[in-house]
Amino acid sequence: MNAQSPLFQIEAKRLAAGVSREQLAGLAGVSEKHYRRLVNAGVTPRPAMLAKLRAAAGRLGRAAAQPDEHSRLVRTCFFAALALVCHRAGEDPAEVRRHDPSRRATNDPAWLKAADFRRRAIAVVNQGLNVRAAEIARALELTPAAICVAMKAVEDQRDADPALDAELEQLASLMSGGEW
Repeated sequence: MNAQSPLFQIEAKRLAAGVSREQLAGLAGVSEKHYRRLVNAGVTPRPAMLAKLRAAAGRLGRAAAQPDEHSRLVRTCFFAALALVCHRAGEDPAEVRRHDPSRRATNDPAWLKAADFRRRAIAVVNQGLNVRAAEIARALELTPAAICVAMKAVEDQRDADPALDAELEQLASLMSGGEW
């Protein structure tokens, strides 16, 4: 990869911001594996992919900077909701947090369970506190699309399981100051 390569310039911005490839790929909405392949192969990506990567690199300064107070509050609410979801399920929140979401270990039942709890916590924050999906995405350093996918998965589960629907309604009520 030469200094004139668009990927070289994107990599330089990434390194200067102290951001991992995984974080940059997440901001661009692409997999880290695909981004790594592009960089290692030294090829110029398609124009649409390049545009996504350039946009993500342009946001690196904001992403690497300290999150604003609102994002910190939303993130704190997410972890409080995650603790409530885990407590209700009889699971240890620390064990759930140990399973790295970026690992995408879809063959690991424990990871899948942790991912389900994270999705439920996102739904509780969204519905119980009326926090917009874009705000949750920013606070958790995810893409808005990832939040939408999580919300759809939870809504599908709620439609199929009335007990889960009632439980999430109660948790949303708890988060908004409702009855214990």
